[in-house]
Amino acid sequence: MIFTVSDLFYAGKQPPADRFTPSKGPLYNYLCQRLIDSFALPFGPVQYYVWMNPTVKDAQGQPGGFSLADNSRAWKMICQEWPKIKVEIDGDRLCTIGLILLKSWAPGDLGKNHQVLVYGYELDGDSLKLMIYDPNAPGDDGSTLSVSLADPGLLSPVVYANSAGKIRDALCFFRTYYKSKNPLGLMP
Repeated sequence: MIFTVSDLFYAGKQPPADRFTPSKGPLYNYLCQRLIDSFALPFGPVQYYVWMNPTVKDAQGQPGGFSLADNSRAWKMICQEWPKIKVEIDGDRLCTIGLILLKSWAPGDLGKNHQVLVYGYELDGDSLKLMIYDPNAPGDDGSTLSVSLADPGLLSPVVYANSAGKIRDALCFFRTYYKSKNPLGLMP
């Protein structure tokens, strides 16, 4: 649903006032297509699968054997992904990101990860707070992701919090691919 939200934002459109979910027709087809687009097939699921893999280290200094990744989740998030997200937000663009919420070898667990939309950030020294829209919490403009950027070699858990006070941890986040699609004519 993040792609639909982004499309509406860039088109200057509001979502439909009624909250009913269509079961057929042009709006239904558009929503289904944008959900499929958000998977970034064929390589999008691979990105999630690699970073939820149990062999990937959480921090650079962790001992361990074989890993599918050269760098830890913390290093990738802080050194590679955060700069990409910052460029998008500093350029007055929204940024779709994937959240890795578990470690698993099971391909069926891919859907237990999540995708959210970053629309702003606060940087206080090494403390980063991303302002996010979470499609699982519609209307909640108070959701955030917080992480320390102090040392990419250390464990850097991501704390997700919403305005209701619910808090959960994520393993890491990364920028996902988004290409806009014009929703004009489908919504008022």
